[in-house]
Amino acid sequence: MILSTFQFLTYQRGALQRLAFLGIIKPMVLGALIDIRDSIEHADGQPPKLDRCNEMVEYIWYFLRSTDPLVKKIVVSYFLTTTDSDDPDDHWLEVDTGPSRQWKIDIRGWLPGDMISMSERNANCLVAGDFHRAKDHERPHDENQSPEDVFVNGKVIGPREALVQFYRHYFSQVKD
Repeated sequence: MILSTFQFLTYQRGALQRLAFLGIIKPMVLGALIDIRDSIEHADGQPPKLDRCNEMVEYIWYFLRSTDPLVKKIVVSYFLTTTDSDDPDDHWLEVDTGPSRQWKIDIRGWLPGDMISMSERNANCLVAGDFHRAKDHERPHDENQSPEDVFVNGKVIGPREALVQFYRHYFSQVKD
């Protein structure tokens, strides 16, 4: 995984900060490691006492164990469902992304009509693609949808906050 391929993370100083930003590692662990490194490397500080070193060894062990799945399991797609639906099978979103796709995000699935806005200023997530209301579909498997439900098939193009949420979800799938 090459974290520099996330163009929206270029303002993050280093790889560890990028990992924390994506929710892969916890900021407290990151902060403790960086404080020790900075003290020794930049301020000619003394290394921590043996007890603190032993504590940090355990932090690092847990860090390595928690990030092992990132190299063992490559997720290509994952599903999201709405929690406010009477039947979660009615509303779902398949998300395709990952390193093999250069982190581009494609989505497809059924969403409640009130989650869709054709106005960019009202959007939490910008999608370039096709949108079809269930009432306009003639295929039999669409009969379970509310007439106002919308089938979405497209690419997520922004804003940055939406991309970050999809990537954080991706990494939470990998860690499970």
